[in-house]
Amino acid sequence: MSNPGVIVLSNDKIGSKHFQIEDNIGEAIHIHFEQFRLDLSIKEFLNLTNEIESSIRNLDILKNINFKLYDPSFLYESSNYMHDLVKVEEEEVKLKDLTCIKREKLICNRIGIQKEVRINETPAFKYLIGKKSDLNTYNQTNYYHQNNESRLIELKNSIMDNGYQDQKGKIVLFGSQNCIRDGQHRAAILLNLHGKEFMVKVHRFIFKKDKSVKFDNYKTISAKIFRKIIRKLANGFKLAL
Repeated sequence: MSNPGVIVLSNDKIGSKHFQIEDNIGEAIHIHFEQFRLDLSIKEFLNLTNEIESSIRNLDILKNINFKLYDPSFLYESSNYMHDLVKVEEEEVKLKDLTCIKREKLICNRIGIQKEVRINETPAFKYLIGKKSDLNTYNQTNYYHQNNESRLIELKNSIMDNGYQDQKGKIVLFGSQNCIRDGQHRAAILLNLHGKEFMVKVHRFIFKKDKSVKFDNYKTISAKIFRKIIRKLANGFKLAL
């Protein structure tokens, strides 16, 4: 049976090596690693993922914490840190005491910076109070068949219908920093529904080494702009030669 299309489930690099997973509709799941290709039926692929989940549990990477409590994309993006994980602590924090990471682009999208902002300054919260443009243009990772808007609306509807069930998704902090590393949408919705004094359960990941976010300030932004100008001048000089 010929496949009517291909859906790319994952496209990344392991070191310098290309890695991709494809759903060849009507045929099979293909796992590509450079020139190597592994063909699996859907059943075989699901069995493989179950074995990987079992291995993660047996290795106790998350220190007896159910990794299904966390967003898979967050776990993937944080995977390089997990070998330094010491423990995961659960505590309650007021929403007003939490901050978020907001990524921005400067100089025609040529320089990326990250700022620490309050929850009410995030694109997700602004969308919930009627300022929709920021969220629609904000760059973030979503699941297949989702965009920024539908992802937020689906989550808000779920919380309004079923209440906030933190066992289905934890807000995550790293170390002593109260900056949300995962769960920014949940925090924005809870702030919109319950206000800044609302107490929310969080999981604080404690690592052997500091994993705090290094936020940009006037000095670091100026340095990035300066380096960009120097590289531009250097490239122009090489072309002139």
